[in-house]
Amino acid sequence: MKTYPNIKKQALRFCSQWAKQRQQAIQKKETHLKEALLGASKSSAGDKHNTERAMLQLEREQLGNQLAVLERDLEVIDRIDPETINDRIHLGSLVYAPNAIYFICVSAGVFNEDNSQVVAISSAAPIARAMIGMASGDSFTWQGKQYPILAVY
Repeated sequence: MKTYPNIKKQALRFCSQWAKQRQQAIQKKETHLKEALLGASKSSAGDKHNTERAMLQLEREQLGNQLAVLERDLEVIDRIDPETINDRIHLGSLVYAPNAIYFICVSAGVFNEDNSQVVAISSAAPIARAMIGMASGDSFTWQGKQYPILAVY
């Protein structure tokens, strides 16, 4: 297995790429919606026109909200230094437990690193909240089961 700083760097890179890809996809959808709204503005089909325009506007607002969340995720990612080690679990920690290796960052999902799965989770996720502030040797409870914390980096 690679050393923990390399795993943290890989995890951080994975989270950053995930967020940027999602951001680009949302921006692309937003561009298509703007074009659709312009097309709907040129139409004058009465109630049907108004309904279509309202639905497009609602979808555009939802995309805007998703984009704002991703921008906050990117800010979180930018604050993490993979070289930083702390005895206690915090934002940016790599946590080894019997059930998984967790990277406390943003909820980007699972990636594989040297035959190990690393789960990128938000610090606001319930499982992360159960671990934050704990140290190696402590135990956390998740879904009614107790898990020891094997290592924190």
